[in-house]
Amino acid sequence: MTHPRILKILFLSIITLFAFSCTPSTDTGDLIDSIEFDANGSGETDWETAVAILNSGEVEIASQSHSLDVELFLKDGRIINTVEPGIDDIFDEIDACGEPCAEIILMTE
Repeated sequence: MTHPRILKILFLSIITLFAFSCTPSTDTGDLIDSIEFDANGSGETDWETAVAILNSGEVEIASQSHSLDVELFLKDGRIINTVEPGIDDIFDEIDACGEPCAEIILMTE
């Protein structure tokens, strides 16, 4: 005979796994596609979205200015503009990113 508590735990575990499997994941392509790009291929987004795109491995060049403006040049030729919270935050994010960001060219003024 199976103990009712074990059945309850098993049931809750299955429900939890099901809930996580049904949670939509954020695809980097979706993040990039959510940005409105102008005719020159340039678009703006918030810092958090830019960092998520950075971590995807889609960035070829990262540039920052002293005014905290950041440009992420994507491998497909488009440019994402954002504002970093503090100077050099983009470089800290690139360091934390690891392998997907290992080949990014860095620029600063």
